[in-house]
Amino acid sequence: MSAHAVPHSRTGDPVSSYLAGEEVHAGGLAERQSAAILSLVTRNPCLTSRELAGLAEGIDRHAIARRLPELERAGLVVRAGFRRCRAGGRVSVTWMLAPTQGRLL
Repeated sequence: MSAHAVPHSRTGDPVSSYLAGEEVHAGGLAERQSAAILSLVTRNPCLTSRELAGLAEGIDRHAIARRLPELERAGLVVRAGFRRCRAGGRVSVTWMLAPTQGRLL
């Protein structure tokens, strides 16, 4: 399987990661997660992915960390800056709704 067969995994990931990525996207889980995360970011701007995970029901922090860049590429969220994460203690990126999205709500 080539890295281009399923664009939901990184180059060099094992085949199982490609298969899992395909299943998550084909089954609609990624879209449901993205919608839930977008809602969280809308209600709680300027939080880190780990902080958002603390508010999310049924979505682990790794899924949130994967979906946020996808939402960013779609123009729905933007990086708000960096600060020390209250949940993890490390300097982390914070996220907010893209300015153009706020006008649509």
